Amino acid sequence: PIDYIHGNDTSDLWFCEGVTSMYAEIVLLRSGLINKKDFYTHLAAEIEELKSRPARHFQSVEESGREAWLEKYADYSRPQRSISYYNKGELIGYMLDLGIRHASDNRHSLDDLMQRLDEDFAKRHRFYNDTDLERITSELAPGFPCKEFFRRYVDGTQDLDYAKYLGYAGLELKEKTETEPS
Repeated sequence: PIDYIHGNDTSDLWFCEGVTSMYAEIVLLRSGLINKKDFYTHLAAEIEELKSRPARHFQSVEESGREAWLEKYADYSRPQRSISYYNKGELIGYMLDLGIRHASDNRHSLDDLMQRLDEDFAKRHRFYNDTDLERITSELAPGFPCKEFFRRYVDGTQDLDYAKYLGYAGLELKEKTETEPS
């Protein structure tokens, strides 16, 4: 049912590509190929990248995915024009994982969501949609404010609540301002 000849608009690139980027780092950490310090340095760099893009205030990560075809134009990648669905999707993946873990008392994680998507959709040759992501997340972590999370951070342009979600893991984001000569 996929048309490989014509363009297919999707709003799920944040999940398909961004969460994949998140797992690339998680796999390196879990396998011992990088240490926690390197992992946190990467995470901080991703946060800094998103914060450096004023477009985060008006372009949702879903919209960024739908506009992926504009990436071939140099003007599109300006920080004032767009955000990256890879970058924000990766960060949303971390926050979603921490939110699921917190709401389920660490009984479930994003890994469980991925396994459910595999079982319920991939192995049955079916496609999932945003509603399925929200539904499965709510089933895994009933106390997680799933609709609000997706509305704010996926559909919307609200800044990610790093203090809240990183705090679930005992982490704190510390910001410092450095002045540079003009």
